[in-house]
Amino acid sequence: MLIHGDMLQKLVNKIIKDIGYNINIIDTDGIIIASGSVDRIGKFHKIGKQAADIKSRIDFKEEEDNVYNDVKSGINLPFYYKDSLIGIIGITGNPTELNDLANIVKSMIELMYEQELLKQKMYYRQNNKIFFINELLNVSNREALVSIKNWGEKLGYDMSVRRNIIVLQFSPIQNEDTTFTADDMVQDFVKDLKHIPNHHNNDISALLSPSRIIIVKSSYEIHENEEREVIYKYTQAVMKIIEDKYPMNCYIGVGSFYDDILCLKNSFFEAEYIINCVSNEYGCNIGFIRDYLIGYFSSQISKFTLDHFFFNAYECIKDKPEIIETIVSLYKCNMHLNQCAAKLYVHRNTVLFRMNKIKEILNLDPINNTSDRAYWGLLSEYIMLKK
Repeated sequence: MLIHGDMLQKLVNKIIKDIGYNINIIDTDGIIIASGSVDRIGKFHKIGKQAADIKSRIDFKEEEDNVYNDVKSGINLPFYYKDSLIGIIGITGNPTELNDLANIVKSMIELMYEQELLKQKMYYRQNNKIFFINELLNVSNREALVSIKNWGEKLGYDMSVRRNIIVLQFSPIQNEDTTFTADDMVQDFVKDLKHIPNHHNNDISALLSPSRIIIVKSSYEIHENEEREVIYKYTQAVMKIIEDKYPMNCYIGVGSFYDDILCLKNSFFEAEYIINCVSNEYGCNIGFIRDYLIGYFSSQISKFTLDHFFFNAYECIKDKPEIIETIVSLYKCNMHLNQCAAKLYVHRNTVLFRMNKIKEILNLDPINNTSDRAYWGLLSEYIMLKK
C-alpha cells in the first residue's frame, strides 16, 4: 500500500510530544520515512525490514546494539490499514518498559492514519470536483463534451439532467466576534449544503475560492413555474442556514436552467452578473437572472452599440448627479414615485419635479409611452455600466 511520509511525519511529531519516546516509521522496504530524529529519515532500518517481511513484532535489546549498525534498542511493530500492511512503527527504548505503550501507539497511529486518509480522500474529491466544474464551464465543442460527461458519471453524477448554476459569495461581518475564520465557516457550510431541502445527490457543489461557492444544480421539475418555485425555496433555505449559523454576509446569484450542458457556462455568466448586481444593492442578497434581464442583455451588447444609442443622452445629464440618481432609482422602483422618494430620502414632489425635468431634457415620457419606458430602462443600465 502507498505510504505517505509527510502525513506520517505529522503523526509522529504529535505522538512524540505525548509519550516522550522517539518514534520511527519504516516502510515495507526498510526505509525510515518519518522519525523524531530527522537525520535518520531516508536511512535503511534492517530490523524494521525484517519485521515487515515476517509481518510480526520484533524486539531489539540493548546488548544487541553492536550487532547491527545504526539500530537502537526498542520495539518494531507492524501497523495496518484495512488489513493491509502499511509499515513498521519503531519505538526507541527498553522493550520491557515499552510493551503496553507500543500497543497504544500502534492503535493511535492506525486511527490517525485512517483519519488523515479520509481527509485526503475528501480533499481529493473536492479538488476533483473543482477541476471537473472548471472543465464543464469551459468546454466549447461536442467532441470535448463526451469526455466531460464520462468524467461526471465517474464522479457519480447523472449528466443528462437539466441544470443551472448558483454562485454564493461570502464576506465576514465587520466587528463580529468569532473564533472561526471566514474560510473555515465557508468550508463548513459546503458540508451543510447536503442537508438543505431540495439539495439532491446529483447536485455538484464546490469551493471556487475561499469566499465563493458554486452549485451546479439539477432539476427534476416538468414545468418552469415549478422549477422556479423549487429554486426559490432552495435559495431561501440556504440563506436561512447562513443567517442562523454563520456570522457572514452572503450574496446569491442564480443563473437560468439549460437542457444542454454545453450551454451551462452561460448560466455561470448569468450568476456572476447577478452577484455583481445584488452586492451593490442595499437590502438585496438573492438575485435571479429573470429579474435582471434588461441589465444582463445590456451587458452583452458591445460598447460601440451602447455608446451609439446612449452616449449623447448621457452627455446631457452627466454633470447633474441628482438627475442621474433619479433616473436609475425610478427604473429600479418600477417608476413608482413614492418608492423612489423613500429610496432617495426626498419628498415625493421633489421626485416629480426631477422627473418632469428629465422629460424636458431627454424628451421622454416613460409613463405613457412604452418605447420611452424601455429606453429609460436601457439608459439606466448604461449609466450603471458607466459608474
